[in-house]
Amino acid sequence: MRARDYYKTLNIPKGASDAEIKRAYRRLARQYHPDVTGDDVRSTERFKEITEAYEVLSDPKRRRSYDLFGAPSPPGAPDERSPFSDVADIFADVMRRASRRTGPEPGIDVEHALAVTLAEAATGCERTVDVDLTRACDQCAGKGYPPDKPPETCPDCGGSGTKGGGFPLKRSCGRCDGLGSIRRYTCRACAGEGQRKVPERLKVTVPAGVDTGTRLRLKGKGEAGREGGAAGDLYVVIQVKGDERFERDGADVHTTLKVGLRQALLGGKIEVPLPDGLAVMTLPSGTQGGQVFRIKGKGMPRLQGDKPGDVLVTVQLRVPKQLSDDARRLIERLAETVPDL
Repeated sequence: MRARDYYKTLNIPKGASDAEIKRAYRRLARQYHPDVTGDDVRSTERFKEITEAYEVLSDPKRRRSYDLFGAPSPPGAPDERSPFSDVADIFADVMRRASRRTGPEPGIDVEHALAVTLAEAATGCERTVDVDLTRACDQCAGKGYPPDKPPETCPDCGGSGTKGGGFPLKRSCGRCDGLGSIRRYTCRACAGEGQRKVPERLKVTVPAGVDTGTRLRLKGKGEAGREGGAAGDLYVVIQVKGDERFERDGADVHTTLKVGLRQALLGGKIEVPLPDGLAVMTLPSGTQGGQVFRIKGKGMPRLQGDKPGDVLVTVQLRVPKQLSDDARRLIERLAETVPDL
């Protein structure tokens, strides 16, 4: 059984050409090289895996052994061929040409975190995000080579990409690897990739009612595609910051309101904080500590468009820690007429 999938390690299809293997290795090596990642153990191990995969797949003999038997031959091993080797090579070549990536390739989707306050989540807001995204290189228009130095027609195959007789003897041209052309120059700006990372600032409309984990899709704002392929999407993942005044439960919001003894005894109008402002609530006389009041429709909006949630207000009595002698005498006299005080 194959211990490791070298094609998966380099993120390339099994029929990738030598040029594609080299590009994939360069791209990953730049990302995980120890000179870039420092002492990061995981990145160092990843770099070793990438190097091992490249050493096998870039060597025709070792790659042939790996494709046919699931394991590469040792470096420098003699090319021992069975009577069926030529047939196997022809079949492998046909499959490689069939699986080579052709035509447009869509770009990948990208995620980006965005933190908002509870008030912003309650009302909705406009925000901007700064992201680095892969875009077609503006120096070579995504071609990977200078505009004035395009690839040349392969002299060996005349641009057909194949050599030999009719099927199944027709084989990929070894000089151009079946591409039909030879690139002698590469774009310096993108190192021949045809793409490069560029910073972008994007506007995001955050709808009212979002919660932590809500994903907002910006269609076509992800990584660029190749060969005219559509760009991927950018998903903005919302994180709602905590607010010490509130505890959110879906669309409902819980808050605690400290009330003085006089307010609790006599009642009256009192201001209650909301996620997006203030509300005035009528406190009944004789309000008890721990009593919960509900303000309907003043909680968080719902993304589905249903009725907003409620605000649940828990009353907490605020009792003075110290009393003057006069205040103590007044309370004692009051307790004579109010038994429950």
